[in-house]
Amino acid sequence: MLRSLFCIILSFSILLNGIPSFAASQENINIKIEGNMQLLETNTMIVNGRILIKAIDLEREMGTTVEWYATTKSIIVKRQTENRNTNIYLKIGQDCALVNGLEVKMECKPEIYGGRAYIPLRFIYENFGAKVTWDGKTRTVNIEYTAKTPDTMPTIPPPWEMQLN
Repeated sequence: MLRSLFCIILSFSILLNGIPSFAASQENINIKIEGNMQLLETNTMIVNGRILIKAIDLEREMGTTVEWYATTKSIIVKRQTENRNTNIYLKIGQDCALVNGLEVKMECKPEIYGGRAYIPLRFIYENFGAKVTWDGKTRTVNIEYTAKTPDTMPTIPPPWEMQLN
C-alpha cells in the first residue's frame, strides 16, 4: 500500500514538472519615458522575467492608440509620429505579432489576467523605435526615443566641393 502511494505521488510530481508554469506576479515598477515618470492606474505584471503592462494603461499614459477585439482576443497598438507610423497586431497567448504587416517573434506572449489584457512592454516600445533599459536598483524601466542628430546623419558635401566627372 505504501509503495503504491509512493508511486502515485512520484507519477503526479513528474507529470506536474512537464507542464509549463505561468509564473506571474503583479508588482510596482516605475516607468520613465524620456525621463518623465508615468503614473499607471494598475501594477505591471512580470511573467518569466518579462514586464507586461495593461494595454489600456499604454493608451492612457503613453501616447498610443489601443484597439481590443474580444471575439478574436486580439489587440492592435498604434503609434503615429511625424516621422514614423507603427501598427502592432498581437493575439492573446501567441508569441508572434505583426509589426506593420511583418511577422515578428516575441519573447513573451500577451496574457489575460484579472479580465485585463497585458502586453509585453519591451517588445512594444522597441518596435516603436525606442531604446528600453532596466534599472534593477530602482526597479525602473527607462524608455528613450532616439532621433537622428546632425552628428549621426549622413553628410553630403556642398556642391562646390563635389567633383564632377
